[in-house]
Amino acid sequence: NIGNIDVEDTVIYPINVNQSGYYKISTRYASTNAGYFKLSFGDNLHYFPFDNTGGWQNWETSTIEVYLEVGVYNMEFTAATNFLNLNYFELEFAGTFETNYVSILNDIQLNLVPSNNHIALKLPTTLDSNESVRLFNSKGTSITLGEISVGKSSNEYYLDLHLQEGEYFVSCEIENNTYIKSFVIK
Repeated sequence: NIGNIDVEDTVIYPINVNQSGYYKISTRYASTNAGYFKLSFGDNLHYFPFDNTGGWQNWETSTIEVYLEVGVYNMEFTAATNFLNLNYFELEFAGTFETNYVSILNDIQLNLVPSNNHIALKLPTTLDSNESVRLFNSKGTSITLGEISVGKSSNEYYLDLHLQEGEYFVSCEIENNTYIKSFVIK
């Protein structure tokens, strides 16, 4: 149980993986902020999004799926957003095949179009609304999006942005799941 988590706070949990495959990692959290944190297993880095729960004791559970090989790891939690409480992490073996669409939908395509200050975002499905897309900088701060327009196909979108150099994360809500893709502006 960890409270009052701030940006860049880090905690390391030793874990032993007895069988290679996909694992569901669930966490129970409370926050007055929406954002994400990072979970790394050696060089294997994953982004874990979370929503604003409306209070420090308003708990919700969120789950991602990761692939892990047999071995001993340090699961490193690093906060990218502040105002977060964590109650626990739970790892559950999900099988040797992907059990949900997270891995497939993480193949979100991003193409930067610097001459137009646009990012072309191509998804495997259409969005329910423009509110389904959020943007964060590397510190987890939410960035206000300009106009979002539909591209050449119904699953292609253009984000009108004026971003400085740095690392960013686009978060998409699709069919009650959150998917995150990172990109760098140089």
